[in-house]
Amino acid sequence: LDDLRVSLKADAPLPYEFQRQQTRSRDVEFSCVGNGTCGSYPCAVDQGEACVLGVCECAEGYRTVDEDPLTCENIDDCDPDPCQNGATCTDLIADHNCACTEPYKGKNCTVDRNCYHFPCYNGGSCVELDTLTRNESGRNCSCAH
Repeated sequence: LDDLRVSLKADAPLPYEFQRQQTRSRDVEFSCVGNGTCGSYPCAVDQGEACVLGVCECAEGYRTVDEDPLTCENIDDCDPDPCQNGATCTDLIADHNCACTEPYKGKNCTVDRNCYHFPCYNGGSCVELDTLTRNESGRNCSCAH
């Protein structure tokens, strides 16, 4: 069988794109090796591919646009916009970042900043504490020296 595989490869090499498609075979055993390589061919990690059970597939945070050849596209985590209160959303891979406006904070800018509503006096510095609601005890003030 090894001789047959060698002669088949020599006589009729498979196109590179065929090796990267999402076709699976129960008769062929694949294995992942380091750095996103499936068998003897690399997955295009910089294009959102990952080696899963010996086959290149779209990685987390990407969706499949086409299966032959495999084409992956970043899922826009800002659509629909998760950011609240006028924040600006930046799409990341399998995540997002919200640039909050005053006085908000938190992953989606839904938490009021206590230091904004209850500032420290006489030049003291304010340290935010994690609280669910806006209140004066949700911050600590340190006196200026």
